[in-house]
Amino acid sequence: MILGADHISMNGGQAEDVAPALEQQGWSVAFRCQDTLPVAATWTRTQNGLFDLHFARYTASGPALEHTGYTPASQAATAHKQGYLPLFGHIPPLWQALPRQPEARLSTALQQALGGTPQLGLWAPFQHPLWVLPQGEAAGVLAVALTTPERQREQHFWQTGLGFRLEQSGDGWSLLQKAPPIPAWRVRLLLVDGPTRGGGFLDDHGFPCLALLSNRLSADLQTAEKHGGTGASPIITLSVNQQRVNVAFLRSPAGYPVELIEAQK
Repeated sequence: MILGADHISMNGGQAEDVAPALEQQGWSVAFRCQDTLPVAATWTRTQNGLFDLHFARYTASGPALEHTGYTPASQAATAHKQGYLPLFGHIPPLWQALPRQPEARLSTALQQALGGTPQLGLWAPFQHPLWVLPQGEAAGVLAVALTTPERQREQHFWQTGLGFRLEQSGDGWSLLQKAPPIPAWRVRLLLVDGPTRGGGFLDDHGFPCLALLSNRLSADLQTAEKHGGTGASPIITLSVNQQRVNVAFLRSPAGYPVELIEAQK
């Protein structure tokens, strides 16, 4: 079964810039490590299929952020802005507000579902759109948003395929949640009517992938595919923070990458 959220991948920017910005905001470094990742070319813009990964995991409230550096890096990955849109509880340092008009529907959905007045801006370490809730009191990710032209189909995938529950819904949006007993695994997912930002790749800049914890990876992967997941990768093994884990990737119906992670026993 899907136990909860593990992390949101965060690509772009230099580690020496990202680390102090996150730490100043209240995040702490859980670990840093590196490994080699063999991934099919359908999942990365760099087509050689083999990467040296440099992980740095940051924790606060809610899902962790995993800042990842890919070597070799793809120049094409810096130009793409697809992916998830997390809502942060604090305005990060070096953050510049943007007009919300192009994102009016998403802004309204965030406000109705979560309260407060969310603001959209660019965060200097990697210049990717980022929503923040200035009234928030805790550092961390309050929710993760995605836009989709087929919300009911996307909702079915996350609910039936991955075990999320519907918390509430409104005009053009659905708020789902995964609320296990362990707070760090909890995540709220806001689905909003609109053009998809899916179809991205794991090495794209921004927040390309949401990672979930599983205790039976093969079965969970099959269930997710049965209920709308597409393009599942083979199961591969990585060493993360001296722990061997099995991982697999697939995309939601709207094209958003999802990573499933199972710790080896």
